[in-house]
Amino acid sequence: MTHVTHGPHSLLRLYAHSTPGAPETWQGLGAHLAETANLAASFARSFDAGDWGDFCGRFHDVGKASQAFQKRLCGGKSVDHATAGGQLAFDLLAELGDFGASLAAFAIMGHHGGLPDGGVIGAHGGITLRDRRERKVEDYSRWPEALPGEPIRPQTLPFQITDAPQNERGFASAFFIRMLFSCLVDADWLDTERFCDPERFARRPRRPLLKDMYREFSAFARNTLAANNKGNEAIFACRQEILDLCQRAGQKPRGCFTLAVPTGGGKTFSSLAFALKHALSHGHDKIIYVIPFVSIIEQNAAAFRKALGPLGQEAVLEHHSSVTEPATEQATDADRATDLRLATENWDAALIVTTAVQFFESLFARQPSRCRKLHNIANSVIILDEAQMLPTELLNPCVMALRELARGYGASLVLCTATQPALFRTDNLYAGFEPGEVTDIITPERLPAIFELFKRVDIEQAGTLSLEAVAEMLAGRHQCLAIVNTRGRCRELYEILGQDEGNFHLSALMYPAHRRRKLEEIHARLKEGKACRVVSTSLVEAGVDIDFPLVLREQTGLDSVAQAAGRCNREGLLAKNGRVIVFSIQGAPPGMPFLRRRARAAASVGGKFDDPLCPAAIEAYFTRLYKLESLDEPGILGMLKGAMTDELLRKAPAMPFSAVAEAFRFIENTMEPVVVECDEALPLLARLEEKPDSEERPGRDERRHILRQLQNFTVQVYKNMLPRLALREIRPYGLKVLCGATGYSEDMGLVSDNPEFREAERNIL
Repeated sequence: MTHVTHGPHSLLRLYAHSTPGAPETWQGLGAHLAETANLAASFARSFDAGDWGDFCGRFHDVGKASQAFQKRLCGGKSVDHATAGGQLAFDLLAELGDFGASLAAFAIMGHHGGLPDGGVIGAHGGITLRDRRERKVEDYSRWPEALPGEPIRPQTLPFQITDAPQNERGFASAFFIRMLFSCLVDADWLDTERFCDPERFARRPRRPLLKDMYREFSAFARNTLAANNKGNEAIFACRQEILDLCQRAGQKPRGCFTLAVPTGGGKTFSSLAFALKHALSHGHDKIIYVIPFVSIIEQNAAAFRKALGPLGQEAVLEHHSSVTEPATEQATDADRATDLRLATENWDAALIVTTAVQFFESLFARQPSRCRKLHNIANSVIILDEAQMLPTELLNPCVMALRELARGYGASLVLCTATQPALFRTDNLYAGFEPGEVTDIITPERLPAIFELFKRVDIEQAGTLSLEAVAEMLAGRHQCLAIVNTRGRCRELYEILGQDEGNFHLSALMYPAHRRRKLEEIHARLKEGKACRVVSTSLVEAGVDIDFPLVLREQTGLDSVAQAAGRCNREGLLAKNGRVIVFSIQGAPPGMPFLRRRARAAASVGGKFDDPLCPAAIEAYFTRLYKLESLDEPGILGMLKGAMTDELLRKAPAMPFSAVAEAFRFIENTMEPVVVECDEALPLLARLEEKPDSEERPGRDERRHILRQLQNFTVQVYKNMLPRLALREIRPYGLKVLCGATGYSEDMGLVSDNPEFREAERNIL
């Protein structure tokens, strides 16, 4: 072996990564390429593309064979080393045509900066694949020294593309490129970490075996069912039936399933029973729960950990914006926080509980950090909880992505909900499921009887009421919940009701820790039988375990009415059914246009069914709603549709990766987080504002922890309202802080705000 003696010009061996020591301690380029190829191939085998993963891993860093890059390792200037491998792909994969070569070239050229667009001009003038194919790069002709012998090359185009319907080949091609990109990025980062930070690499958690998880869960399920048998034999038998149906369905072939279970039917554990049984039956790698609300995620993840016994802590990974790391100096807790960060990078866990935002936006992303986890979605069981909560303006791309995961990537899907949307193909929902493509775990014939058995409320229509009349109905009740469509209306109704003892206001204008305190007080009063009257926005409709004998709900979609009904007679303890009264507000529309469309759809089916929340009524509602909505408002599928004609299969496609990633957003970026300078937040803010030269200044890990903790004291505010608030900014974090909590009320939260903006609680995930 030859080592450096006189600087970079004496480097005869090629290196990939340097260390502070002598060159003999550096990582050789050949070793890095070989190990990255092995990892990428193992990842891509989960969707039958191991040869593609191997190729990308072997050639992603051949640009490091240039003299300029070797100088870089000794302190020279930065060098573009990713373009060379992409250019080489066009030569080595010439038999597959420019289109086939571009599949690897996109992944290789993008493995540092993100997937480039394919055409002449990228979004915002960015550099495209075509630009980089023609770019002059540093001489890397020494690359065969790192990869001796004849390179292994893919021989055919991926079946995910060739077997796709003609008008879906553009979507299928972009999807495959992202998946391949994910395999390469994760493999490259893992091998780099293994060499450059072996201690961190060693900390990566090892996932428990699914068979051990199934054993623990089976024992838990038997004991829990028996313990919850409180004398209602019919309810007990039906819960057991639902669990048994899920267990039996778990042995059915891979594919798409629906699981419609009424509130109280044990949906959470029954769906986990299906997922574990199905994964064991078909060799799935993991289970992924996709849930719309953070509040549901936290309680479901806790339930899963409990159900999995001693394996729960290691098996269950939560990945969402509100995960907070332990604020402790104990080594075990600090280690667990590090494990959390490591596992969320690439979803290398047995059971992942995440948000719909995190899941779907990653599937349409282009940045390495967002896409790194994607290959771990392949060959998984995906439970889409509360499927009706998918945003209608992105429904076609979302459903297309789900179908693609099942068609080409070995995933099985479960659409799991108490209000099943009609996601079958129609003229407007053109990406929907085909008849026969979805299996019902509970048959349509059995479903009405099950829902009738668990029926705990009666729905009444009150027509149009004034806010004063609604407040009067509230005031006349010992315990009652009123849900309205907008924050401003919520505040106005609460002000009319008055701030007497037992009256509460809840909305997203309160920071999360404040809302939790209020909910704890509400829970206590309900349990003790004290007066409790609550005015809220729709934030209480999912994941908030409260139980009122009477719920008043402003007119909205049937899916929201069903969610509101879940807060009424929730435990089934009343002598007769609880009451849900639906009303419109005099002189005021239901809210923003999307709320008006949902109200119209509900009105169009409401009079046709004795029970407006029965499965048939809900299906009719969604069918009507999807005719009223634009189901691909940004035109994402239109950007890709028809791009893969037979002629274009011989050319490098003009993939609009950046435009798609920008357009696919569950939540419009019209709001800004504002930290309320409350007593609990003050110590955290003080630590964050330590002077840079202070010995007490928090390190990177502590700063990350502080920023996560501050989410508990943050309110989302529309950008155009920021000038009306007394704010200061903490640099370099860009944090906006409400000085001295000015304009913040203990009863109503932030009051210096526009009362008529869109109700965002439904979408904050």
